[in-house]
Amino acid sequence: GSTISVNVNSGGATSSGIEVDATAYITDRFSIRGAIALINPEYKNGVRDGEVFSPCGELVGTRVIVSGCSSLVGGNQLARTTATQIALNVNYSIPDVIGDFEFYARGDYSYQESNYNLSLNQANQGDINLLNLRLGLVNERIEISAWVDNVLDEKWNRRVTVAPSVGDGAPLSGVQQMRM
Repeated sequence: GSTISVNVNSGGATSSGIEVDATAYITDRFSIRGAIALINPEYKNGVRDGEVFSPCGELVGTRVIVSGCSSLVGGNQLARTTATQIALNVNYSIPDVIGDFEFYARGDYSYQESNYNLSLNQANQGDINLLNLRLGLVNERIEISAWVDNVLDEKWNRRVTVAPSVGDGAPLSGVQQMRM
């Protein structure tokens, strides 16, 4: 079988903050762009996350109680949501280097503060720093480019999903345990 997950916007969370974006054109050929977002994403008090009922042993008929685990997530940071994000872009170009082709060099950096993959706020994946570089030639019809993504070789989890596990001694039916 398959697991069905349902997301409902029930007003059980708040997310407020500020975002600023600016571009500086240093010369006709050189520009820098930066953006920052600062938010306070959290679940409201009294909110229960149905995705973690079973792993926390809160479903009727479950036999495993997980110490310190509760589907009450009020005050926790929203799952998969970071409080701070920063982006920086540097772009340099030279027109008509070969016929009508423009040369460009570009660097993109992004920072994402650590976040939690689940509403329980137990598994923190740490900060993410990504740097991408691109060089190329472009005209109205053709673009030739070379690029390197993730220059810093950063590793991170895009998502952690609650899934049934019998590897931790749970019975085959009735109880799911969380493995990360």
